[in-house]
Amino acid sequence: MTTEPSTATKPPRASARRGVQPAATQPATKRRRSTALIAGGMAMVIVGGLTSYFLFTSITHSDTVVTTATNVSRGDIIEATDLGTIEITGGQSAATLSVDDIDSLIGQVAATDLPKGALLSAESVGSSTNVPADQSIVGIALAGGQLPSTPLVAGDTVRIVATPLAQSDVPGVEPTTIAATVYAIGHDERSGSTIVNVQVPANQAALVAAHAATGRVAVVLDAGGAA
Repeated sequence: MTTEPSTATKPPRASARRGVQPAATQPATKRRRSTALIAGGMAMVIVGGLTSYFLFTSITHSDTVVTTATNVSRGDIIEATDLGTIEITGGQSAATLSVDDIDSLIGQVAATDLPKGALLSAESVGSSTNVPADQSIVGIALAGGQLPSTPLVAGDTVRIVATPLAQSDVPGVEPTTIAATVYAIGHDERSGSTIVNVQVPANQAALVAAHAATGRVAVVLDAGGAA
């Protein structure tokens, strides 16, 4: 008996069955976009870390600068005991003098009144009093009744008035009066006197000094005379 060869065909592969499609491949552009987002995020983290670092170091860093340990009046020669130091936050010391400059300040002249605790700058001191050649500075020691109760400050325009002896009659002629400008104010702790340094014309400095030596002198601040 002869057997006929089978004509049955093999079943189709699963991928070729109706309704089943091959798995789609992820687009390359999507992968590139994800990589860019990751890189951008890392960059932001790095920038944020550096910013935090610089802010932290600027806050925690400090500089040692020069300050006054006593009250220093304009025109005074600065001594070592007048100076001290203080630490300030970094970045705030642009106009101040570093502790490395402290030795160079000794022997300099205060260019303005410097209260205790003042931060010093290059403009705070000078090598001289910067008084014009035709002017002189005279110091006058005064008690409470010889100057106005209104505090005098450097730059005030005043009059130096020669006064009579205590309990004497008022002189019949107008007393000697010399116009002056307050240069600096000081205090004598031993006597309690106020030392008023005045700037006067050089040709009248001797007369002012002579009156000051007698103690019979007063300083008058006129209305509008304050600087």
